[in-house]
Amino acid sequence: MNYMVLEVNNHAGVDCNMPGFPRLRFDDAQAATPVYEDSKPQAVVTLAPGETAYAAIRTSSADGSGQNGYKATSLEVFLEGSDDSKSVELPGGSVYIDENAQVTYWQSDLSNALD
Repeated sequence: MNYMVLEVNNHAGVDCNMPGFPRLRFDDAQAATPVYEDSKPQAVVTLAPGETAYAAIRTSSADGSGQNGYKATSLEVFLEGSDDSKSVELPGGSVYIDENAQVTYWQSDLSNALD
C-alpha cells in the first residue's frame, strides 16, 4: 500500500476554510512533502459544521522504483497559515516513504482526493 488518506473534521459551530494543502513532515525531514499540483481544486474547500475534508498522501512509487526510501515512524501535519502542528499516528506505527511522496490539496470529496 502506497497511499494514506488524511481527514480533517469541522467540530466548530461555524464554517471553516481549508485553503491549500496540508504541510507534512515525516520524522525529521528537512523539507515538507511536495504537493501534487494537478489536485488543486477550483475553489477553497469550505467545511460546514460536521463536514470533513480529505487529502491523499502517496507515500512511495507503486512499482518500487523510488529512491532514497526509509521507514518513517512519525508524521506532523501543519495547516496553511499556522505554525502549530498536529502529530498523526501512522497505520501500523510506520510507513515507507521515498522520493515520490506527494500530498494532494484539500478536497471536499474523498473520491476527488484519490483521483
